[in-house]
Amino acid sequence: MRTIKYIKIWDWLLIAAAILAPMTSLRFGSKIGPGELAIFIWSLRVIDYRSIRITYLERFFIAFLFAILIGSFCGLLIAPNELSRSGWRTWVFLAVISHALICYLNRCSKEYITRLFNVICIASTLVQFLLYEYSVNVSRSFMGLQIWYSSRYSGGGSNPHQVALPLCGFAFWFAYKVLKEKKIIYAPLAYFSFFLMKQTQSSTGEASVYLSFVVLFVLWVLHLEQSRSRKIMFLLIGAVVAVGLAYIFRNKLYNLAYDWISADKNGWGRFRLWSELGRTFKKSPFFGLGVGCHTYLTNSSRMGEFHNSYFDILAATGLFGFFIFSLFTYRLVSKILRNEPMLLPIILVLYGYNIAGFAVRRLPYWIITVFVLAIVEHPEPEYMRIPDRRRRQWLYE
Repeated sequence: MRTIKYIKIWDWLLIAAAILAPMTSLRFGSKIGPGELAIFIWSLRVIDYRSIRITYLERFFIAFLFAILIGSFCGLLIAPNELSRSGWRTWVFLAVISHALICYLNRCSKEYITRLFNVICIASTLVQFLLYEYSVNVSRSFMGLQIWYSSRYSGGGSNPHQVALPLCGFAFWFAYKVLKEKKIIYAPLAYFSFFLMKQTQSSTGEASVYLSFVVLFVLWVLHLEQSRSRKIMFLLIGAVVAVGLAYIFRNKLYNLAYDWISADKNGWGRFRLWSELGRTFKKSPFFGLGVGCHTYLTNSSRMGEFHNSYFDILAATGLFGFFIFSLFTYRLVSKILRNEPMLLPIILVLYGYNIAGFAVRRLPYWIITVFVLAIVEHPEPEYMRIPDRRRRQWLYE
């Protein structure tokens, strides 16, 4: 495959779309903004309809959309007032964009995929950092762009979580470049990403980042150690120490968790929403009730969503759809662990964000996921499979 040492012209539109995707305050409709429009135009340009290859990502979306369809039919029969049409449009749009992106990346070299994703991460982080500096020193808005959400940095998003989600993924990409590729120049970018995420005051993002940093440290230690027996020994020792410390400081950890949840004004309110899952689940446990609002909002008679992607999937598609999503997750994690384990924290932080938000329905979530998937699925160049001592000779033959 021919090596390309520059970014193709049309791919700059993809980069612009990734930068604009979190800036939902620029939307001129309920679901359409510059980021969505730009990536849709890009996808129309790059999809090759003559040779469409169905990967397991497309199979997941086909099966999951089918599960939503069955759930919606059940919802029409059981609770029609809880259904939402906008949720259908969101999932279809994400499926189309993910299909276009994975088809395009499968035609590119692994080196180019990595370079393109690297440019997206760097450009997005620098734009957010410039917006933050502008908002602190000049104005809290820029040409109609909402930079702050009350006292929380939102970076152009209608709420802080829109920008906190991709920043979490970018931080671990930069950490991967520092730890795996020994490129210390990415350390400031990792710090900027983490700093900006902290300014959003997203407790969900913080918890996901801390957990993923622990996993990244473990993977890094295992990466440095070549002996399989020693890797197993380190894992066992680490697990025993972690369990022992958790038991010794259990009261302290409980108080820290309680104070941390209480500090978030929506913290205990989410538990109130989650407590309604059993009532919703009983209505249609196997196929769900379709995409919509299936729980009562706190101190209100209005219906809302669970603010938990996993509970929303269970409510919308039942055990059938949740099994499809779990199977996709299993295959994704298996591919990462088999080919590039140190990329796992990028996916882990996204899945952690799902616990208290709508991350799985965000465009940046699937842009990052598809890029990681393309990197770990893509075969190495032929010369990389040759032992080091013969590689130089092979390259000059």
